Amino acid sequence: DGRFNTLDDVIFHYTKNLQSSPNLDGVLRQSKPELLKPNHIEALKAFISTFEDTLFFKNPELQNPFN
Repeated sequence: DGRFNTLDDVIFHYTKNLQSSPNLDGVLRQSKPELLKPNHIEALKAFISTFEDTLFFKNPELQNPFN
C-alpha cells in the first residue's frame, strides 16, 4: 500500500512488527514470521530483486511474443 520506503522496511514489518487486525490474512495470523532466519531474509530479498531485471524488460527482442 506504499507506506514503506524500502524492501527492508516491509520485511521488518512482516517479521518483527506484525500487528493482528481483522483484515490480517489468516495465514499470517497462524504463521510465525518472526522465525525467519537472516539467511532466509537474504534469500527472499535476492528472489524479489529478480523482478527488477531491466535488461530483460528492455530487450527489444523480447518485447513482442508474436514476432
